[in-house]
Amino acid sequence: MYFGKNAAALGLAEAALLAGLPWAPSAYSPVKYYHRALRRRAHVLRRMIDEGYITPEEWAEAEVSPIRLTKKLRGLGNVDYAVEYVRRKVEKRFGTAQLYRGGLKVHSTLRRGMQRDINLAVRKGIAEVDRRRGYRGPLGTVDLRWSDERMWRMVPKLLGKLRNRREIRTGRWMPAIVEQLKPESATLRVKRGEAVLLLENAEWPRPFDPRKNGTGLTLDDFGHILRRGDVILVERLERERLNEGIRTGPFQVALVQEPDVQAAAVVIDPGTGAIRAMSGGYDFERSQFNRAYQAVRPPGSAFKPVVYSAALSEGWTPSDIMMGTPIIFPRNGPRVLWKPTNFEEKFYGPTTLRDALIHSRNVVTVKLANSLGISKVVRRAREFGIRSPLQPNLSLALGSSGVTLLELTSLYGTLVNRGRRVEPHVIDFVENSAAATIWGATPTVLQSVPPEEAYVMLSLLRNVIQSGTGAKAKALGRPLAGKTGTTNDFQDAWFVGMSPQYATGVWVGMDDKSTIGRGETGSRAALPIWMDIMGSIHEGQPRRNFKRPRKVRLVTIDPRTGLRVPRGAEGSVVQAYVRGSEPSSVSAVVERKKRGVSDFFREDAMPSAGEGSGKPSSVIGDISSKIPSAGGRDGRGKKSGAQRTFDPFRPGPGGARGIPRKCQGRAASLSGMSGAPSPEGVALCGVTI
Repeated sequence: MYFGKNAAALGLAEAALLAGLPWAPSAYSPVKYYHRALRRRAHVLRRMIDEGYITPEEWAEAEVSPIRLTKKLRGLGNVDYAVEYVRRKVEKRFGTAQLYRGGLKVHSTLRRGMQRDINLAVRKGIAEVDRRRGYRGPLGTVDLRWSDERMWRMVPKLLGKLRNRREIRTGRWMPAIVEQLKPESATLRVKRGEAVLLLENAEWPRPFDPRKNGTGLTLDDFGHILRRGDVILVERLERERLNEGIRTGPFQVALVQEPDVQAAAVVIDPGTGAIRAMSGGYDFERSQFNRAYQAVRPPGSAFKPVVYSAALSEGWTPSDIMMGTPIIFPRNGPRVLWKPTNFEEKFYGPTTLRDALIHSRNVVTVKLANSLGISKVVRRAREFGIRSPLQPNLSLALGSSGVTLLELTSLYGTLVNRGRRVEPHVIDFVENSAAATIWGATPTVLQSVPPEEAYVMLSLLRNVIQSGTGAKAKALGRPLAGKTGTTNDFQDAWFVGMSPQYATGVWVGMDDKSTIGRGETGSRAALPIWMDIMGSIHEGQPRRNFKRPRKVRLVTIDPRTGLRVPRGAEGSVVQAYVRGSEPSSVSAVVERKKRGVSDFFREDAMPSAGEGSGKPSSVIGDISSKIPSAGGRDGRGKKSGAQRTFDPFRPGPGGARGIPRKCQGRAASLSGMSGAPSPEGVALCGVTI
């Protein structure tokens, strides 16, 4: 681990260092605490000469030997998160003794190049998000009247734990003292001479304020963030590194800071369930918590495919329409209500399920979940492999219950794999000391959804990238599908998506669940990382298309109405349908024009007898009472041919039945409610809503 050699090949100095570790391995780690490890080694060497195990000559030679650590897994980057994940899996299966003393040879599913790419993308993305939050200020201040020796004795104290960071140890980052300050430049004193910081290399810093988050003015005067004597962190510019040894005089640097933001990413092969790469955070040495599989965070809209997949199984189609109008549900008390709103804080009226998912409409999604019954949404999530606890209330449809990134990425991979879920695994096989295979991976395979329903969902998620919240990913020029996710107050940003070859998930957030920053949505914070990963891991690979099952038909429709239109019609799109559920004829468009807009809205209140008639529940917002599926199955379990919409707050036979008109007005005026609904009703104006 430290020296990259067998015990028999260790020298005296190396053996003494290892002998001093068992008492406190973390406290004397040469990786984290170099000088502390030297002192501990010196103590061991003194005890060895006192006990007569070594000669004074051997002691003198070992005492002055530097600690030369091996470069772990050259070219692989920071693999500690992935390797630790493998280690835990092996220890759980074979036990601690077998892991460390059994001579096991573990063959993982990880890929060297992908692991390097994912780590680079995560660290780069974290740094970009953190810079948008603003500059948190210098590490401290020294008095420029002090001697050089006194100033540089103070600098390590100001660095604190930062001096053990990988960037500091490797010399990539260095502390610097602000010596002279001008509006557009700063002269810095560093250990190896002088450096200069130009404004062009420090335009990102602005006063730290996540609420503004990069929206303020760019820095135009160093005096706004620095003072003479400040101790800051800088890194040498790449062009300066290339010219090292040639240039004389001050070299140029850029301003840096250690990020507070965290992120995680995972890449899975959907066909085999093999985990190809994993990153659990910015730096394993700083935090061993693996956010890729240990962090349980709400996924926001990235959970919505579960709701729409459940709807497809109940007979809904992408063309079915729901009213994207205000609706209110009871929450947790006699006068506490929940009014779901869209991210844009607008309402969009009649909306096809296709557009609702593509543009991430919250109101329609909640109404759809209410119509299905939240238990069916939970059941579908379990079928997709979600094992984290899920709260069975309507806010679940908007991703309010926490899941892990690994769970969610596997869910999306199931859709690529024709509805078959293969249990994710990171170990391929294990050999014993005699090179005999003693264990091989046999992941569980489950047909979570029918192949045709999986492809229809895949088609909807492809549209998210073609014209929805993930449109930036079109720049990759490959068949891709995915979904963004953003939670309240911008606490979590997600993007989970897939190609025919890989499913990749990215999460960005703060460990303390504070806001990442204003406007840090899934498409702004997580999608760029996802694009970097997908672009790198697909480099040099052939361009493949998603495979379409035979029971799926591609139909040209009007995206606003969901009805079939002639191929090539203006504004038309091609949408996948399970065979037999597609819009029936082109003439429906002409017929709708004849009837006019008023008749179209009247469909929302079409009276019909019996369960499954399209009428809303008589108890508004009671999520224990199922609102029959519009355009789905009738009371006999058959698919209904009519395309219907519903709005439980529209007066008339189709909505707000039995509620006095004055109460309807009061209910419709309520706004700004937030929180999760609950099954309990609440009395208002003498009725239960």
